[in-house]
Amino acid sequence: QVEDQSDMAVAMRAALRAANMYCDMVAPPASLTELLSHIFDAADEDGIGEMAHYEVARLMMATLPGFGLESWDINHLLSHARENDAGFINLKKFTKQAPDLVLSLREQRLNF
Repeated sequence: QVEDQSDMAVAMRAALRAANMYCDMVAPPASLTELLSHIFDAADEDGIGEMAHYEVARLMMATLPGFGLESWDINHLLSHARENDAGFINLKKFTKQAPDLVLSLREQRLNF
């Protein structure tokens, strides 16, 4: 699992360099958890900690493909996102479960 996290960090740095957004002065996210936390913190301007499913989907589809995640990884993540009774996803819970879901999907793909 550490190797997969390291591969993810390398992919994130490469994507940032390609977009001319890499800076040695600011450390890039070291993990998917950290990356998602930064993305959701920036988008959750009111600090509520919840977003509608469609908002999470649009945000992830707009940001994550450049960080080594394919659209099927994102769709897999979204299919496991649990909404509360009001139809919102708790961002902290989702962020915590995301890395394990991506890693299990990649393992399944390798075993195929």
